[in-house]
Amino acid sequence: WPWARARAPSGSACCRAYHVPVSAEERKRIDAQGWEAEPELAGVPYFVAGRDGHRLNHRPDGACVFLGPDNRCRIHAKFGSAAKPLACRVYP
Repeated sequence: WPWARARAPSGSACCRAYHVPVSAEERKRIDAQGWEAEPELAGVPYFVAGRDGHRLNHRPDGACVFLGPDNRCRIHAKFGSAAKPLACRVYP
């Protein structure tokens, strides 16, 4: 896959190793999920624009902005697997 930098071994490593592309529809869905009400995400950009489109943003430590302190995806925990971007849903 063009968005993969390296194959992550397991667990939350994929949330650090990959730059996950998001479609316009996925961006709209994530924007509508109300993350601005979460103190840890207030004022944090969820997406980064690049030459190939948008992707999920990463924190300075390299983790996806949606990776919680318990190393679980906040989107998955709050809304279920189907609410995540396609690339996150299909990752083994």
